[in-house]
Amino acid sequence: RDVLLQAARAGRDTGPGFNLQLRKALKDWPVIVARWRLMCHDLNYGFDWSRERVDLSMKDQLWGGNKKSFKQKIRADRGWQSLGVRLAPGTRLTIKATGQTILASEPKPWISESQGITFRYHRGRPLGQLLAVLVPNVSPDVEMLPDLKVLAITDTALQIKQHCWLLFRVNDYVAELADNQGAYDIEVSKSDR
Repeated sequence: RDVLLQAARAGRDTGPGFNLQLRKALKDWPVIVARWRLMCHDLNYGFDWSRERVDLSMKDQLWGGNKKSFKQKIRADRGWQSLGVRLAPGTRLTIKATGQTILASEPKPWISESQGITFRYHRGRPLGQLLAVLVPNVSPDVEMLPDLKVLAITDTALQIKQHCWLLFRVNDYVAELADNQGAYDIEVSKSDR
C-alpha cells in the first residue's frame, strides 16, 4: 500500500524511470505478476478473493533434488494452490493424483476423481478434472506476456523449461467453488528420465 501511495504522488512522471522505480520498490514483483496473471485468467462472475488467493513467495525453496517427492492435498473449494517450491529449468517431474471430490450436492452428490466428470464442462474440460499450470517466477522483459498454459493432470510427466511455480486446482466455475468438498491427493516426484 505504501509503495503504491508513494508512486501515485509521482504519477505525473511518464518516463521509463517511473516504472523502474516502482518495480524496485515492489520487491516481490514476480509474485505480483504471477498473481495478476492467475486472476486475469480466472476472473469471472462470482470470483471470490478469499478462495482465489494464491500463496506464492520468492522465498519458496528452489527444488534442487534434495527431496525426491512432495505430497499435497488439492482442495476442491479453492482456486490455484501452489506446490510451495520454485522449479528450475531442466527439472523433470512425474505427477500422480488419487482421491475423490464432491462438486455439488443437488440433486445428488456429483462425485469426481481427478479425470473429472463428463456430463458437465468448464472451459472445454470435464468438471472436477485436476489442472496444473506453470507460472514463471522470472518475468521476461516483454510488453505482452503469453497466455498461461493450463494442463490436465492424469499421471503426467512434465519437463520444466523455465524458472516457475507449479500450481494445481480442481476444474470448476469460480462462482461454484463454495459447495465443493474434499481434495485430491497428489504426489509430485522428480524423474530421472
